[in-house]
Amino acid sequence: RELEREAAAKRAPGVPGRRDPNIVYFETELRSALGAKTNITERAGKGSVTIQFHSPAELAEIVKKIIE
Repeated sequence: RELEREAAAKRAPGVPGRRDPNIVYFETELRSALGAKTNITERAGKGSVTIQFHSPAELAEIVKKIIE
């Protein structure tokens, strides 16, 4: 089920299975830099960035990396 949700989240609205390669690149870069799963959603030039964490300590490390 988790894989199904991830696959569905990666589909661009109106274009099943296709995502902007720039968005995929930025998502990968964030994931690498932060050491956490990230998701970027974008539509018509606007969007959001989601960063997953699993503990308060992990969140603190992510925030530390962002503000450095």
